[in-house]
Amino acid sequence: MSKKNAGRFQLTLEQIVENCDCHLRPEAVISSPDLDEQATGHHDQYVTVLNEEIRWRICDAARRALARLEEGAYGRCEECGEPISPKRLAAVPWADLCVACQARHEALDEWQQAA
Repeated sequence: MSKKNAGRFQLTLEQIVENCDCHLRPEAVISSPDLDEQATGHHDQYVTVLNEEIRWRICDAARRALARLEEGAYGRCEECGEPISPKRLAAVPWADLCVACQARHEALDEWQQAA
């Protein structure tokens, strides 16, 4: 990856971390196994908690991506070691897996949830 591209991604990731303002994982976690019931009964709380969790995960992933940038490992798949495409990094600058490995992980998650 060129220094110019790395610098551009670093700036984007730093802006994400700066704007997220979520240094700690949200304490309120939906714990009921029946999420539909909670969504119906406490919709606003449910949506707020999910949004906070999503923001926290993105911030955490951006921080980890900045660490990879510092280590010189940014832009390489953590699973197979192949370069992550610039288009994927442009869309998801905190990506740590290439498209193929991400697809395998998602398929495995779906299979495990179905079992």
